[in-house]
Amino acid sequence: MTLWKQLHETHCDIEDSLSNVKLKVGALMVTEKSTDRSAFDRKSQAFLQLNEFVDREGSMRAESLAVSRIEQTLSDLATSSIEERGAGHSNQETHSLKLQAQIWMNLSELYLSLDKVEEAESCIRETAALFPLSHQVAYMRGRILEHKSRFKEAKEKYESAISLNPFHTKSLQHLGMVLHYLDNNKMAEKVLRDAVNIDPTSNKSWYSLGVVLEALGQPEAAVTCQMTALDLESSSPVQPFTVIPRFLH
Repeated sequence: MTLWKQLHETHCDIEDSLSNVKLKVGALMVTEKSTDRSAFDRKSQAFLQLNEFVDREGSMRAESLAVSRIEQTLSDLATSSIEERGAGHSNQETHSLKLQAQIWMNLSELYLSLDKVEEAESCIRETAALFPLSHQVAYMRGRILEHKSRFKEAKEKYESAISLNPFHTKSLQHLGMVLHYLDNNKMAEKVLRDAVNIDPTSNKSWYSLGVVLEALGQPEAAVTCQMTALDLESSSPVQPFTVIPRFLH
């Protein structure tokens, strides 16, 4: 946390999503303890590339290049960790693998926001190699399919994520909207009400529910949901506090 605070104070103008990636890389470097010289060199390389990533603010091209370099270094770290340790992992090693997987997840979301779908898919494959049964993997695969407007396939992925974790609010939110796009608004309403019940403070759930209720011809209820979403958005943090730390389960 001290390292994160120092980096945050030095680069306070960097986008929140990039700060989240920086936090995970810093945590990974602190957690990983190895006497192997090559592993140490790779961690040093990751740290140097992270600084380069933070310092380059000028263009999307520079950001993408920096992300790609971090991605390659993390891939090397993940591969070497699995090869060297084999099947038996200590608690600390498992913790490290979870951090690596979460970094790949964050990178996939960042790539998707930059409309770099192939790169996002590559990051998800790296995550799936570490935790193939994670609901987060199914969720992000759904996000990518939704981004491609392949709504029926996205629906299946979100349903898979929910079957693995019925309380994953983001999967419920996106499943509700995909059902709306597929003109199944009754089911969309049910799914989004489930999301609201699980997390009544999520402005996104209330907003999506309002959209669906409007499509169902319930304007008064839709307005109530939209007003609730606006009230919650004004008091919601840009990034939830739960991201420190946030692990795959």
